[in-house]
Amino acid sequence: MITGQARLRPELPPRGGSGRPLRVATVITRLEGGAGVLALRGAMAMDPDAFAVTIVTGSGDRLLDAARAAGLEIIVEPSLRAPIAPRSDMQALRRLTTLVGRRNYDVVHTHCAKAGTVGRLAARRAGVPRTVHTFHGFPFHEFQSIARKQAYVSIERRLGRFTDVALCVGAGVAAEAVRRQLVAPERIRTIGVVVDGLDETTATATAPTAQARRRGRITLGLPLDATVVGAVGRLTYQKAPEDFLAAMQQLGRPEVTGLWVGGGELAERIGRRARALRDARRARG
Repeated sequence: MITGQARLRPELPPRGGSGRPLRVATVITRLEGGAGVLALRGAMAMDPDAFAVTIVTGSGDRLLDAARAAGLEIIVEPSLRAPIAPRSDMQALRRLTTLVGRRNYDVVHTHCAKAGTVGRLAARRAGVPRTVHTFHGFPFHEFQSIARKQAYVSIERRLGRFTDVALCVGAGVAAEAVRRQLVAPERIRTIGVVVDGLDETTATATAPTAQARRRGRITLGLPLDATVVGAVGRLTYQKAPEDFLAAMQQLGRPEVTGLWVGGGELAERIGRRARALRDARRARG
């Protein structure tokens, strides 16, 4: 669920000294999943008196409705797609370049690999003064061919040369960005993942009440007295749900229940593996 956030005011006045709000374009391929939530939360946290935020996305789910309800401007550009598709990618680059140039944005803030590539190139071509990119993860991994991995790293390094600030979701992502020399270390910042249940006055997580815990367990069909190990995230390669299942299986403690909350392309396969465990109480998917 998307909830309101404390409004953030800029440390410096808007560029140009005109008194107008700073124009920010938040570019993301799909406004959905964890990346979509983080992008939307960031946009919602901006003080509307100081920032005029537009979300530019190729597609989205319920988060589009949440963004509109929050009063944010939404531009859907269908050519901005997640899979590599040269024709659509070139079309997206042309259209985004025209858009950010015509709208005279002060900042372009991109999320994830595809939007990060197309959006940052468009901002560069249009002469946008500031470019920010958020690394939620990386498009390269150890199971790719050496040539493909090197190509992705090379592209990210080139984009990093004109990225003013790189926001990394978690210390591990930040460390990898530094190790791979994707962006100069002094321009890298580590950020956390936004979640519901925060006390906005202290920025600390609030503990669930006993009634909320009981209600949640009943809803999910969990034993009221069981020890529950939970994970929240998409069931995709990057989240390694197989490791979660393996850990629960090797734990060898039937009184401990594993719970994964989320969907994704691996949901069916992981569900079958979870059901195949000899003790069905060890994992629930």
